[in-house]
Amino acid sequence: MEETGYELIFPHVWHEQKKSSKEFIKNADLVIGEVSFPSTGQGIEFGWADMLNVPTLFLKKTGAKASSSPNYLKGELIEYATLEELTSKTKAYLTEK
Repeated sequence: MEETGYELIFPHVWHEQKKSSKEFIKNADLVIGEVSFPSTGQGIEFGWADMLNVPTLFLKKTGAKASSSPNYLKGELIEYATLEELTSKTKAYLTEK
């Protein structure tokens, strides 16, 4: 496996560590979220990232009725049709940053 230099932390990790998602977001370099399906809790976490000036990357499948969060918050949107496209566009974004 290729070494990326990134540590990915998924929601179940902060639940297991009994820490709030806001605490993890506050210390994050980037928040990445799949927004192809509306989710209230996810919007709250995106709002915290926005308030804390943590960069946010929104991922949206082409044609999906997405969450409205990307319309109101700072961040960049990657739209993808296939897993390969999602992977290549996300990798390109991370490489540029």
